[in-house]
Amino acid sequence: MKVEEASLKDLEKIVRESKTYGLKLIVIGGYAVKAYTAGYRATKDIDCVILKKEIGKLIALLKSLGYEVGKTEFGLAGKRKFNNDFIDLHISTGGIFDI
Repeated sequence: MKVEEASLKDLEKIVRESKTYGLKLIVIGGYAVKAYTAGYRATKDIDCVILKKEIGKLIALLKSLGYEVGKTEFGLAGKRKFNNDFIDLHISTGGIFDI
């Protein structure tokens, strides 16, 4: 399995679990392009937006899925080792930033 396939599976888990946690998560970036348009944008990272007040719940969710998570200038960043690579997360809060 390639890292892009694994990150898509992780995105599916994150979206599904975010509902369990009561989070309002919006997917942006390459996966949003794939989901909402006929376009294609190569990607292997997961880009999302969440309300700033929900950061604590999201950190708990991501850690339960094996991600290392830290705060950034724009919100959160996370990563999970996959084979010899990483699946990266970029979570914006308080505005939309696609890194």
